[in-house]
Amino acid sequence: MTHLSRRTGLTAAFAGVLAASLAACSGSDNAEDASTATAQETLSPTPEPSPTPTSAHTFVDFPDGSYVVMIPSNWASLTSDDADDDELVDAYVQATGQNADTVRQKLGTYQVIGASPADSGETTEITGQVDYDSAELRMKEYFIQELEESGIQYTDFDGTTLMSASGTYTTVSYTLNQGETQQYVAAIHTIAPGENGTVTVTVSTDASAERAQELVNSAVPLF
Repeated sequence: MTHLSRRTGLTAAFAGVLAASLAACSGSDNAEDASTATAQETLSPTPEPSPTPTSAHTFVDFPDGSYVVMIPSNWASLTSDDADDDELVDAYVQATGQNADTVRQKLGTYQVIGASPADSGETTEITGQVDYDSAELRMKEYFIQELEESGIQYTDFDGTTLMSASGTYTTVSYTLNQGETQQYVAAIHTIAPGENGTVTVTVSTDASAERAQELVNSAVPLF
């Protein structure tokens, strides 16, 4: 496994057109209440996240350097630090078929964005978001409420809160009906290092619900 070299890695990975869209996950409150909130749900023990290191994956550092996510090594990716780098943004635009304004808008919300190459046979996107205004672990009910308040039509919602040696995680998955193409979404949400915020990693794909879950499982934030 390698860490991503920003320019070399992007140039090698960019190969196609991306048209995925997904809902951001955010919220509020404090870390002290997290243990109380998690106690309100039945927590299932799960092994500590430990994605298998292989040459097929790349670590992408979040801009603040406190954690990383793992994505397929042939994917395109940007971080919010790249938003003002015309060369990197233009390369991403060329690869994904999006316009520069759309890409920069995403980088104003997410700290990490990544996309599958065109020759992969899927349209898939991953985003990583840090919310320093909240240190409360949110339960699945929060995500349901967020979807319903936004008016997003969804089906097959599933969610749970899991405990591991490295922390407590809420995972959710659902299907969005967007025209003729269904988007399968899976997200994992956890407390940031130092309990001073939360991290949410979300995958959206037109491939399958299983594919979304596979990718989000391997992209569990590593601290």
